[in-house]
Formats: sequence, structure tokens, C-alpha cells
Amino acid sequence: MENMYIGTYNAPLLMGTGEIYQGDGKGIHCLNFDPENGTLLPSGSPVPADNTSFLCLSSGGRLLYAVNELSAEDSAVSAFSLDEDGIPVYLNSQLTGGASPCHLAADSRNRLLFAANYGGGSISVFPICPDGSLGERSDLIVHDGQGADPLRQEAAHVHSVLLSPDETCLFSADLGLDKIFVYEIDYTSGTLTERPGASALFSPASGPRSLTLSPDGRFLCVTEELSNAVSVFAVQENRLSFVQRIPALPEGSGVPVNYPAEAAYSRDGRFLYVSNRGHNSIAVYAAVRDTGMLTPIQWISTQGNTPRSFTLDASGRRLIAANQDSGSLSIFLRNPADGRLSFSHSVPQPTPVCVRIR
Repeated sequence: MENMYIGTYNAPLLMGTGEIYQGDGKGIHCLNFDPENGTLLPSGSPVPADNTSFLCLSSGGRLLYAVNELSAEDSAVSAFSLDEDGIPVYLNSQLTGGASPCHLAADSRNRLLFAANYGGGSISVFPICPDGSLGERSDLIVHDGQGADPLRQEAAHVHSVLLSPDETCLFSADLGLDKIFVYEIDYTSGTLTERPGASALFSPASGPRSLTLSPDGRFLCVTEELSNAVSVFAVQENRLSFVQRIPALPEGSGVPVNYPAEAAYSRDGRFLYVSNRGHNSIAVYAAVRDTGMLTPIQWISTQGNTPRSFTLDASGRRLIAANQDSGSLSIFLRNPADGRLSFSHSVPQPTPVCVRIR
């Protein structure tokens, strides 16, 4: 059995589109997942926590961190230890200093935790204490400016953070500014300094959202929420150079509005998976490991609405997608040889926003 954690919305939230969203979740939902047959069973009661829209497991899997996506005054990051059954035990919380945190990243030595604050257009940095709890915020980087889209880019909106392959730098996608920032990390002081000439600019109204590295660390893939595309950059000495930009949907899909969300490579780096909200699908791309180039090979329905998050199990033979607005988890079989997915079944899950497996 593998431990599965579902982050949910449970408190009213002002979304980037201007709507007030009310979820039906109860906090962090814990499940036991059997990779052999894809069954999911509840593991205890949900752990109370507000709007845990992103979850981050520490290296070694003994700690779990969750954003609390709330107002500027109340937004926080919460720390949990995981007991012998994998149940989260609350340690503490720290305020982010920026509204609507939506993404987290921690280094492999569990020294620092980084939070992307969408509403605040900022990055928060927290020291990780020996017991896994969070120290007081050590840095807050605030982006300034606006983009071409008057509704979605009226200000900076940091949407994700990701450690560089050697963990000396932090990549940060700003949907509002059409830019990936690269920051050098000082682990002693817990502070960030922008690295000159290393960042990547996107075309106006692209809206870079989610970041993922190829397993060998040579390529960075970025979903573009506003332009409905996926871009690839080569990573050399933590500087980014453009490789390719490819549509997130098939030609003639007929979907008027689609927002690509999460992206993840298979463990062997031969395939990339992207979730599409609107088209309500998982896109599958073949990836050339030497060049980073992508070729679409499949789009498959998630059998639900708004698949914001997904994850691959440890074996790489199952993909689990979280359908936020239809309240379900969809389980797919994955063919490791050709990367293609086949739908297996769905199970109910109130407002799943993030899914992670330990």
C-alpha cells in the first residue's frame, strides 16, 4: 500500500478569475492506495486545515507541508510530521506574508521551504527546523509589474517554485509577468538573490504556471495557462534557453477555454504528462531525452471536470488525476513502453485540488 494525500478547498476563496469559490473538502484527506489494482480506501478522518491547495512531501517522506490559500492577512504554510501509518500530525504554521499561496518546494536536505504566493505576487522562504516544523519567515521576495491581460495579469502572480538540479537556485514562474525568475539561494541566511541574465521571458499573455524538470535535470517544462501551450527550456548552469513551444490541445479541439495546469515527466524521462482544465484531459507527449523536444501522442479524458492536479505512483504504472469541480479521482493504467494511458475507474473525492503519493 502507498499513502495518498489529497489537498482540498473547504473555505471561501477569491480565485484569479474574480469568482468566489467554495469547496466541499474537509482539509487534508488521507487514503491508502493499492498500485496493483488501483483501489483507494480512506485512512482515518481528514486532517483539519484550510484550503490546502498544494501539498509538498519532504525528501525521505517523513514530513508533509501544505499551503493555506487564504487572504493576505491569514495565508500560511502548515507543517506536519507523518506517523507510522502515514497520518499527518500537525506541527505548526507560519504566515506567508502574501495572499493565496498555491505552490511549495523544499530542498532535498530539508533546510528551506519556499512558497509561491499567487495573490501576493511574492515568494516566501522558511527555515525547516530539525523536527520538521517551520521557523519564522527568513525572506519575502515581492515581484512588481503587470502583463498584457487586464483581467489575469493586472499584477504579478507567482504560481510555482522549483529547485534547480543542483539546488543552488530557485526557479519561479510568474503568471502575471510572463517570466521565469532565477534566484540564487543562500542556505545560511535563508534568502534569495536574483541571478542576472538567467531568467526567461515569455510572449505577452502567455501566463507561465507550472514547472517540472526532466529526471536528468537538463530540461525545464512550463505550462502556459493563458496561451494554452507547453514550453521547454534547456537548463545549463542554471540559465534557461528556449527549446520548443507546443500546443496543449489537439488542433480543432473545439474547446473555447482551456487552462493547462500541472506537468510531470515519467521517471525515465521519455514521456511528459500535462493536465488540461476545460478540455478535461491528460495530454501525453513523447520526449526526446537528448534534445528535450516533445511530440504529442495522446489526449485522454479524465472523466471529470477541471483536472488541476495529478500524480504518478511509485511504479509508474498508474496515474491519478484530481477532478476539482466534479469531485472525483480518476485512476489510469499507464503503459511504460509507449507512455499511453487507459482509463480504469473513478472514485468520489470532495473538491480534490492536489494529489500526492508517498
